[in-house]
Amino acid sequence: MDSENSLPDRGTPLPLPSNIDSHAIDDDQQSQDPAQLHNPADSEGLAQDSSDPPPQSMTDEGMDLFGHESCSLPSFAAEVQEDDPTLSDELTEADKVTLDSIAHQAMLSASLSDGLALPWESGIMASIFGDAPLVQETALPKVSQALDPSELGQQSRRGQVEGPSKRQRTDVGGNRLYERAISFKNTLTDPEMDQAKWSRALEKLYTVMVSGPESCPSSIAFSSEDVERNLRQIRLLCGARSPNTVAKRANSLLQFCLWHRGYFYRKHPIPFVQGDIADYVWEKHQDGMSYTGLTSFVEAVQFGTHVLGLPVADPESPTISAFVKGLLDKMALSRPKRKQARPLTVPEVTFLESMVKDQTVDPIDRYAAGAFLFAVFGRCRWSDLRYVSHFFLDVNNIEGKTIGYLEFATFSHKTAAQVARHGMPLPLVAPIWGLTNPCWALEWCKLAKEVELNFDNSFKGPILPAPDTSGRWNKRSVSASEATKWLLELLKHGDFNLDEVTSHSLKCTTLSWLAKAGTEPHHRLVLGHHSTQKGSLETYSRDMLAAPLRALEDVLRRIRVGVLHPDMTRSGHIQEPNKPDCAENTEDNEGANSSSSSDNSSSSSSSSGSDSENEAAENLIAVGGQDPNVQGSSWGTGIMYQHVLSKIVHLKLSDEAKTFVCGVNATKDHSLVKSTQFLESRKCKRCTGSRRSLSVSKISPTDSFIMCRIFCAGNINQSVSVDSPPFG
Repeated sequence: MDSENSLPDRGTPLPLPSNIDSHAIDDDQQSQDPAQLHNPADSEGLAQDSSDPPPQSMTDEGMDLFGHESCSLPSFAAEVQEDDPTLSDELTEADKVTLDSIAHQAMLSASLSDGLALPWESGIMASIFGDAPLVQETALPKVSQALDPSELGQQSRRGQVEGPSKRQRTDVGGNRLYERAISFKNTLTDPEMDQAKWSRALEKLYTVMVSGPESCPSSIAFSSEDVERNLRQIRLLCGARSPNTVAKRANSLLQFCLWHRGYFYRKHPIPFVQGDIADYVWEKHQDGMSYTGLTSFVEAVQFGTHVLGLPVADPESPTISAFVKGLLDKMALSRPKRKQARPLTVPEVTFLESMVKDQTVDPIDRYAAGAFLFAVFGRCRWSDLRYVSHFFLDVNNIEGKTIGYLEFATFSHKTAAQVARHGMPLPLVAPIWGLTNPCWALEWCKLAKEVELNFDNSFKGPILPAPDTSGRWNKRSVSASEATKWLLELLKHGDFNLDEVTSHSLKCTTLSWLAKAGTEPHHRLVLGHHSTQKGSLETYSRDMLAAPLRALEDVLRRIRVGVLHPDMTRSGHIQEPNKPDCAENTEDNEGANSSSSSDNSSSSSSSSGSDSENEAAENLIAVGGQDPNVQGSSWGTGIMYQHVLSKIVHLKLSDEAKTFVCGVNATKDHSLVKSTQFLESRKCKRCTGSRRSLSVSKISPTDSFIMCRIFCAGNINQSVSVDSPPFG
């Protein structure tokens, strides 16, 4: 027989149970041989061993598993069931035993080495999905001689000692704080960035103006063939406004047009209709838009109608209805608290001053600290420093005391639209003295030359340009967000709580100090670069900053000597001075303190300082000893105490009293003196008035204190006689 027509090997057939197709057998027929049901002629049945092959007749007629001209088991069982309807559906015990033996034989005869494999376990697929590497790895050669671990440790330690320069360069790079604040991807200059902002804003406004056939302002005419000319016309309509402001208004108007397209059918958003604006405000209010977002849209509508000249459907009626105004007023009652940048504290400002003078800090970071200090003492917004010119350092030395101001001028500031028509720049002036010695401004000017930013008459550009990765200056200025990050990175080294500190904290710091010190409001307006609504007065004054700057310097001096504490609560703002002014010359301080000759000086005064004071007093007596004011004198009745710094002499009625006659509390800064020079000019005026009104020898200390306080309040206009009662 040909191989094509040959049948597969039949293998070893096994006997099957008679009721494998769930055909029942009666109880009385359970003892009958199951094989006889398939082949009555075969009487041997299942008595033979299950491993022996069945007779040929059974295989040919009914048990041919390969389908050779034999009837199927179901059909044959159906015939048997028709012949004997008494069959049941239950297996006999013998059938169960036979079925179990078949299953066990199949399990035991199975082998893992039969050659059965999945498609991805053989051939090229096994190389792809298998665990074996595609390319044989090269075996590493064995080292002929192992290294001594002790020598290896010594070599590694020797390498650490010999390579400090590499670590030092890495540390220097890590100490560049500006690397964590500056966005080095931004390589555009400030004019290019402004031009990009203007382009985006003008494109949005142009889209709004062409949203309908009557949406274009009547003052301009668009040409579809010259888009650049159209954008230039819109730019002229915007005037001197900031590109950020115009972009904000353009976004609000564009959102309104998008909403209008989806809310109305075949109706154009412009000309503005009062009802449409009210519907938009109400819909956005229902959607949860904030109060700031709705007010921004209302401002955008006012900007579009009054600045751009966008048409209105009914010019006789207001564009913003009373319903919209009432809704905004109601929302204003529940708006969240305004988030304001807090002022810098005195320790934070002094830390910036110390960083300018710290030689261990990277020069660029030191220069940035000086720029932040100029913004603090110059009361500048960060945008005011984007482009400055006309540098002027005004320094003078008067009687050994250095005073002066650092000045720039700018046309690029927030209120440029108001002053541009006068052709006058905004002066940015800061005192050279801050809160510590030496003065920060002179150190900053020296540092500017070190970082290749020479301050001279020809200086033009940003006060703080953005550095690049190599430490050189770019042509663009540091943005407000970058300035905030840079400022926080500098102050982090001082362990301060920097919550709510931004670049706007620089402007409000000294202005808040002026308010807490009680400076005149007009001076604060001028120092804050705000409008005073006095155009003619400002024009003919020529220098409006002279008197306000002196007021600012006085506030800084009061902070230096410890009189003003702006970081404390209201109850602790004003205190007695407790330290000398660091802006004064050392020789001047010695001359001012030269009149004290008491042995009981303050604990803060050194022995060398006392010696110099005594020497100065002796020199005064040697020169003008004939004058009674130069000679030391005493008050007379009472105990004199002199303030160590101010040299003011107070009077006590007894050693037990804790207050002077004037009512001022005695502190450690007041020292006991028996006599002093120039007593009449150093006497406390209130103590003098109280002493003249009372007879100290006849009144108790308690009564004298009460009378002193009443006198100071102005309630006693005549002297009290010795014989009269204390309260008249």
